[in-house]
Amino acid sequence: GYPNWKTQFKAHISPKYLKEEQILVLKSHLADKVEEDIKNFSKIEEIWQYLDNKYENNRKIIDSVMNDISKLTKCSDEKQMGIVAFVNTIEKASRDLGILKLSEELNNVILVSQVEKKMSIEMRKEWIKLISEGKKTDFEKDQFPTLLAFLRSIKVRLEYDLEDVR
Repeated sequence: GYPNWKTQFKAHISPKYLKEEQILVLKSHLADKVEEDIKNFSKIEEIWQYLDNKYENNRKIIDSVMNDISKLTKCSDEKQMGIVAFVNTIEKASRDLGILKLSEELNNVILVSQVEKKMSIEMRKEWIKLISEGKKTDFEKDQFPTLLAFLRSIKVRLEYDLEDVR
């Protein structure tokens, strides 16, 4: 999403150009519709302010992240790449909200339950084993971080299994 794109742009692209050149470079990285909206801006700060006002609305970003997660399809143990894509979506959600310091928005029962329902049978068995063996109070406090760490471990194993060269 926008927060990650902005961070990457400012870290890796902007430093390569003079301030006057950054306007042209930024415009070249925008969709035509957005470029049309900012065509009369003459300062890079004005453009960033416009983009922030339009795309850095916390409520909209949270809604977009939750929508992305709700649209995920149920994982299948036979489709390893599908599981990797599933985890990538959850990681992206965490990154996008983390950049805005909104990670706590993910740490709720509804979201964790939604993700649990979309896990494959094997993932769900492992997940249940993990949370039933852990400290209940820790899990209740850090549901999403626990879930994300679990999903990342699944992803690492699958990516290793999918590699041609080991």
